Amino acid sequence: MKIDIQTPDKKHATDIAMLVDKPEFLQAIGKLRKKWGIKKLYKPSAFRVFLEFHIMTNCDTMAAEEEVKKRLSDFNKDIDLILKRFNRGRNFKLVVEYALGTGTVPNGIYRSCYFDVVKIGEPEDLNNPERYQYTIVLSPRTELKEVVNAYKEFKEHIKGKIDFESLANLDVEISTDKELIEQYHRGNIYKSADIDKFKTLKELDRTREWYWIAFKDVYKGDVKKRKSSEEVLDEWQKEKCPVKTEHEDIASKLKCPYCSIEDINIIDQALSSYLKLLQFS
Repeated sequence: MKIDIQTPDKKHATDIAMLVDKPEFLQAIGKLRKKWGIKKLYKPSAFRVFLEFHIMTNCDTMAAEEEVKKRLSDFNKDIDLILKRFNRGRNFKLVVEYALGTGTVPNGIYRSCYFDVVKIGEPEDLNNPERYQYTIVLSPRTELKEVVNAYKEFKEHIKGKIDFESLANLDVEISTDKELIEQYHRGNIYKSADIDKFKTLKELDRTREWYWIAFKDVYKGDVKKRKSSEEVLDEWQKEKCPVKTEHEDIASKLKCPYCSIEDINIIDQALSSYLKLLQFS
């Protein structure tokens, strides 16, 4: 059930985790897996096989061109609905697709800043082509180097006319779309203090391990109450400790990065912060 996040970038890992660890997101992914008949997850290296054969041609059967187009259109609509529901932009499209088909978000598929092409108005006839504006979309914590890379993509687009997908179509007359548009233009919807709560990737990964030990049985539907922090610590230490907590003496225990943690408040505070981050992101 837990989505594996493989990026070495702490900020990117945090952005991704704030989506893929949400119970509501996992429920939505579970429903889509049933809808699209995904009974066994593909390896990330076989993502194109998942997309081109499982989704577009219904596993291993040959499909007519029109049927392929319809299946791909329906699939993209399902992904767009998830992006819209969780207020995520086009840069999360591959994150959702990989989570759905492989259960893994590999390094390099998520970008916190990206170049996009947005339509301006609609053509009245075929003699009046659509107009476009070029945008570089930034997240709250985009770095200068990411903006530079997005600008390079823009230059390549002008040079080679690269075809980029636009953001999901939104209608200001629809209340849910209007709310999303307003939220998008307001900018940062996350509390800066919370979003940077986990100062290192190692700290984020450790908190996710605690989170999944605490809640995995709840999400499976086996129990209604999460494990206590004492139970979380005990299970985590036995799972991670090289000697399964069976240290020869106190000195070796204190050197262990797992067994040296004895204060339950550390887990309480980490889980509390992480739950708030998932709730308000």
